Amino acid sequence: MNAQHAPLLLIVGMHRSGTSLLGSLLPACGIAMPGALIPGDTHNPEGYFERADVTALQEQLLIDLERWWPSPRGMEPLPAGWLESPLGQQALADLVALLEPEAKCQQGPWAIKDPRSSLLLPLWKAACQQLGIPLRLLLAVRDPAEVMVSLVR
Repeated sequence: MNAQHAPLLLIVGMHRSGTSLLGSLLPACGIAMPGALIPGDTHNPEGYFERADVTALQEQLLIDLERWWPSPRGMEPLPAGWLESPLGQQALADLVALLEPEAKCQQGPWAIKDPRSSLLLPLWKAACQQLGIPLRLLLAVRDPAEVMVSLVR
């Protein structure tokens, strides 16, 4: 473990709750958001501020656990013991492999944003603990009625 790593700010919150807004503001505050980010589209013209590799990793884990939102069991809690399962352990190893080189080169606080991280927080805690990265959570909160309108749109 290396206690000298810069802290990682993990932006969490429900989809359409303002996580992208937070992601857009952090670089202006001097907080790096390293990695290839998913570009904007018609749903989020300014961009998602999500690392493509992190989003792909987390989306695949949710698909493998049968908890991807459009799947029949997508709204159910994650299966008991999912992090200790072979799928969870592989995702942990993959996340550690993504974070380790990033942590070594960050001089100050840095951030990663993906709403899926809210569901998979134990994965992030385990990866950061394994790497000695101080993990800080930045929670986006928005009026639930506004989130629903945004989701429907």
